[in-house]
Amino acid sequence: MSLTRFQKSILNWYHKNGRKNLPWQQNISAYSVWISEIMLQQTQVVTVIPYYERFMSSFPTVRDLAEATQDVVMEHWAGLGYYSRARNLHQTAKMIISEFQGIFPSEMDDLVKLPGIGRTTAGAIKSLAFNQRGPILDGNVKRVLSRYHKIEGWSGSSKTNQTLWFYADKHTPNTHVREYTQAIMDIGATVCKKNNPCCTSCPIHEKCKAFMENEVLSYPAKRPHKKIQERSCYFLIIKDKNSNIFLEKNRHKGIWQDLWLFPKCNDLEDMEQICASRGLKIKTFEILERQTHTFSHFKLLYTPIIIEVSVKEQLGNNSQDSVWYTSNNKLKLGVPAPVKLLLNTAGKMLIFNEVQNG
Repeated sequence: MSLTRFQKSILNWYHKNGRKNLPWQQNISAYSVWISEIMLQQTQVVTVIPYYERFMSSFPTVRDLAEATQDVVMEHWAGLGYYSRARNLHQTAKMIISEFQGIFPSEMDDLVKLPGIGRTTAGAIKSLAFNQRGPILDGNVKRVLSRYHKIEGWSGSSKTNQTLWFYADKHTPNTHVREYTQAIMDIGATVCKKNNPCCTSCPIHEKCKAFMENEVLSYPAKRPHKKIQERSCYFLIIKDKNSNIFLEKNRHKGIWQDLWLFPKCNDLEDMEQICASRGLKIKTFEILERQTHTFSHFKLLYTPIIIEVSVKEQLGNNSQDSVWYTSNNKLKLGVPAPVKLLLNTAGKMLIFNEVQNG
């Protein structure tokens, strides 16, 4: 089957302007494509590159990833956010070893059964890794197709998403699949941008309905406005006489599941009870300024409290769910961005206080 004008235009642009030197475009494999595609979900390329390079250095094969501990995997992911992606990576790696003899599957039905791999990621693996036809519909492709066909409605709605998938499938060629897939993602990322699109540099702008009607910035439709909720808590930065800081593994399902956190509470009156239940007695404490961390669907307002304690009962230096952490700790622990920031801040404050008191 011959290529359409749309497909030819996309491919011709790619050969001249497409991105070909990204780390995951070198020595392409299903494993490297999978890792990069998961990291690139909700995250910009410039942010992903150092994480990808470190991750691949530590886990060069799917077996290396499968055999790593969850703490080590989460530590490599810390700062990228959306931590369920890392848990799914780890689980999928184990399944590839146990159910596919360590060989990455290439069939769509097998791919979408793996944790964290949806239709788009499966399509990317098929097309980019195996050079087999596999339509994709990531954020960049949605933007290109929404503008080109002037598709109404928010892409998160079932009807609009179904329309977008129809065109994604229609435009995906049977040949040159790897180049086409990379090309349409690149056009969305570098030309058909959310803001300040470079329409005259786009290879398909002459037939783009939104461009022809001067409505490019109206597409795709924005998500219906929803007020971002706020949640608040206190982070208890508990330190012992040696300035070690107490951390606990979060076993509760949610955004920070399986990461290491400070104990937290919603009411100051609970602070003493929380410490006592962990065999700790409060000597002094200092309340720091409240800070904000923004997630995609809510804001967390957290107030750090540095608490100096004496240890009434030795719970074990490194139990399964708790650890005394030092600034030179070599333990591989996955901590979310606010906790990492506070560990650095608290460490500097403790060093300063020791010097002052010395």
